[in-house]
Amino acid sequence: MRHVSAITAFIIAIASFRLYFICNTSCAFIVAEQVATPPPVYTNDLDYFLPGRTINLYGYAPASGKFLIDLIPIYIGLYAGEQAICLRLEVDIDIYHITRNSLAHGTEWFDAEDEGYSGLLAGRFFSLSIIVQMYSYEIVVNGYHFATYQHRIPFTKVMRLQTDSHVRLEPYEYY
Repeated sequence: MRHVSAITAFIIAIASFRLYFICNTSCAFIVAEQVATPPPVYTNDLDYFLPGRTINLYGYAPASGKFLIDLIPIYIGLYAGEQAICLRLEVDIDIYHITRNSLAHGTEWFDAEDEGYSGLLAGRFFSLSIIVQMYSYEIVVNGYHFATYQHRIPFTKVMRLQTDSHVRLEPYEYY
């Protein structure tokens, strides 16, 4: 039987593996199991989210799959200590689709809106703008109006922009 040195076990652990040491009367061996690590997210704090404000995002869409863009509220009052998302854009590159939704109280998703062709192409550069209106967000993709999304959580609570690691963003504009 081949023995695994401590250095080899350490290298395996560094490579995102969970190690199990199994012993019985005749031998000892290590079983390694791959562990999925959560993707890092891009976050940036925003200030004074008022009607007329615009967030312009520029980036490269992944070759396939989905990515998320979230507007996250501050946690005071009604939403204190609970996860909430004022606006989630779930972009599915494979079917040219952007689902819009909001989350309240950590578990209560509203009815999703998902009609419309996004025009985002796999692996290509894109621009996406979120324009704050008094009663809705206007979503513009590659210079074309894509959707209007009615506020479900007050836009005045928005304080953070967050994306997952499946999309590569350039520095964004916020004005």
